[in-house]
Amino acid sequence: MPTTETMEKFMSFPKITAYTHVHSKVKIMLEFLSSHQIKKIHSASLKILEDVGVVVYEDSFLKFLAESGVNVDFDKKSVRFSPSLVMECIKKTPKRVMLYARDPKHDVELDDGKIYAHAVGGAAAVVDLDSGEVRPSTRKDVADLTRIIDALPNLHLCTMIVLPSDVPEQVHDVYCMAEQIQNTGKNVDATPLSDKGFPYMVELAQP
Repeated sequence: MPTTETMEKFMSFPKITAYTHVHSKVKIMLEFLSSHQIKKIHSASLKILEDVGVVVYEDSFLKFLAESGVNVDFDKKSVRFSPSLVMECIKKTPKRVMLYARDPKHDVELDDGKIYAHAVGGAAAVVDLDSGEVRPSTRKDVADLTRIIDALPNLHLCTMIVLPSDVPEQVHDVYCMAEQIQNTGKNVDATPLSDKGFPYMVELAQP
C-alpha cells in the first residue's frame, strides 16, 4: 500500500482530466491551478500593473502609450496600467490564433483545450554520436537536429535547439534560423539574441 506521504505527493501533481471529444478523439486537459488560484494571480497581476507598473526603455513606445491614455513617467521610464484598460485589451484579444507553418499540414491552432509540444532550445553543446564526447554544437548539428524535429509527429514547433559555435557569436542566432528554415516545414521558434541579428532574421522569414 502507498504511504500517506506518497499519496500527498501524488495529489500535488498537476491534475490531468481526460474526456471524449465530439469526434471520438480523446483530448487531454492539463489543470495546474484551480480556478480560485487563477483568479488570485489575475487580481495580483492587475494590482502590480497599476501600482508598480513596468519599465519601458524605448522612448517612441513610451510616447505611444502616453498618447493612448496610459500613465507614463518619462523620467523614470515607467508605465502603469489601470485595471480597466488591461481588461479592455484582454476582451479584444482573439479567442483563436493560428500559427501558419511553411507546410500547411504543420499549422498550429492555439485554441482552448489544445496542447502542443516542442523541444527545449538554446543548448551550447551536444553529445557526439560517433565519439560519445560532449562538444560544442555546430551548424551541421542545428541542421541534423532540426530534421529530427521535423520528422517527429509529437513535436509541433521547431525551436533553436542548439546554437552553432562555428560561426561568429554575434550572429549565431541568424545562422541557426537559416538552418531551421532550410530543414523543416514546421513553425520555427527563432529568438533574436541581440538587436544586431534581428533585421537579418526578419529578412530570412520573408517568403
